[in-house]
Amino acid sequence: MRSILYNKPLPIKKERKEVKLANEQLQKFIGTYEIEKSVEMKISLINEQLYAQLTGQNEFPLFAESEFIFFLKVVDAQIEFQQNDKGEITNLFLLQNGNKTKAEKIK
Repeated sequence: MRSILYNKPLPIKKERKEVKLANEQLQKFIGTYEIEKSVEMKISLINEQLYAQLTGQNEFPLFAESEFIFFLKVVDAQIEFQQNDKGEITNLFLLQNGNKTKAEKIK
């Protein structure tokens, strides 16, 4: 709306390419990540498909863009997982609307 109002070019939604990851690769992302007190993101694996669910919201499928970066199709958002030196997933970043929100893995 703002782009139209100020005669600016409309933002173009980036086309994301989905890649296939093995079930074993997806399993390491399963867990609960705390965004802030009482707000968690649960990552689950159902029938070789990762899902993300924020506290109080529906569960939505995640699609791999690379080994550690996933995207949602229902909204323009990405989830980037981060691992430590031992190869363990320690946190994730929710990338949406130009914001990068960190969530620590708690379970």
